[in-house]
Amino acid sequence: MVRGQVYPAPSISVSPSVVVALGGNATISCKSERYQHMTFLLVKGTVSPENVMEKQAEKYEVTFSVSNARSLDGGIYWCCFVSALQEWSHFSVKAYIKIRVQVHLKPSIAVRPKELVPLGESATIHCKDENNRRAKYSLIKEEALDIIQEETGGRKGATFTIDNVTQLNVGIYWCDYKPDSGSLYSHFSERVYLNVTDHGFPKPSIKMVLQEEYPSGVNVTILCEGPENNLTFFLHKSMDLRASQETEPGSNRARFLVQIINLEDAGNYTCQYHKSGNPFVWSVPSNPAQLVVRESIPIIIWANVAAGCLLLVLLVLLLTYIFYRKRRKGKWTLCGCSTAKVTKQPVAVNLEPVAEAVPDEVSYAVLRHCSVKIKPTADQEGISEPCVYASVAK
Repeated sequence: MVRGQVYPAPSISVSPSVVVALGGNATISCKSERYQHMTFLLVKGTVSPENVMEKQAEKYEVTFSVSNARSLDGGIYWCCFVSALQEWSHFSVKAYIKIRVQVHLKPSIAVRPKELVPLGESATIHCKDENNRRAKYSLIKEEALDIIQEETGGRKGATFTIDNVTQLNVGIYWCDYKPDSGSLYSHFSERVYLNVTDHGFPKPSIKMVLQEEYPSGVNVTILCEGPENNLTFFLHKSMDLRASQETEPGSNRARFLVQIINLEDAGNYTCQYHKSGNPFVWSVPSNPAQLVVRESIPIIIWANVAAGCLLLVLLVLLLTYIFYRKRRKGKWTLCGCSTAKVTKQPVAVNLEPVAEAVPDEVSYAVLRHCSVKIKPTADQEGISEPCVYASVAK
């Protein structure tokens, strides 16, 4: 196979990682960067018929599966490809696959700094067995070809340091451990992300659609703009991630719709982006844009509540007044007598003059046929009689 090695070596990767749980699965990928339709060979250990798997590529890449992994599946893997003219590529680098029996509880894991690491600075990843046992810890990185680091830790666990961080260090990490007292391993920890900021990326811009104070309960549109298309933007408020959004098709801008719920939504907003090919390398943050929120909506709500209470009180008073008037509906004054309704009864008319008569003059007598107390009868017609004046000539 050494003869005729005219093509560059393909790349090899293992997903999710070179550390595979017993009974788990993994995928080995071999890829040519320039040549299509090649025949790829995956070799485990030394070249022999039983250690070689072969597959034709539809384009640039082929994948080989490791299913229901056994201990025998562990070992060193590498690949190459050959053309139809029997011209071979150089050998890829080696991938070291390890099969582990996992029985212990997974460790905790944390990365510092928690957010973004500027290129060239240091980062640490800390792993710890919750049972505080002395153990050997392994730091594992997604698609890395070998274990990144191994450290022995005591009750406080183990700390892995990555100095002078470069783009080669970015990615997804996790860890496991093996207690000193045995040969069995723990389950994998949770995943953590090591992201970096690259000051070589142009700084994005950010702006509010309308520069004004916003009341609570409305939506605000925030625009983030980058140097090129096909970017993914992240919107932060005071370093806390609020949302992520890809740029609009054929555009270098992303729109964020922020709903203002209370005064806590006010503050400084910034945005960052990464390119589609590398989600772990970010730009520096944009200059901050301030979102100002006023309390107009709560004031209006309290004013409406107060007005509603006042209207309710007035309505109760009005209903009370109408009810009181209905109770007194039948009572009205007739000729100065307080009575409801009168009946037609014989009335005694007193024709005596009120004062001493004067000869040759006309005297008047007022006929008041309202009795002091008159009880209504069942057949009353409800028609009041007017006062009658009679002139008496002597």
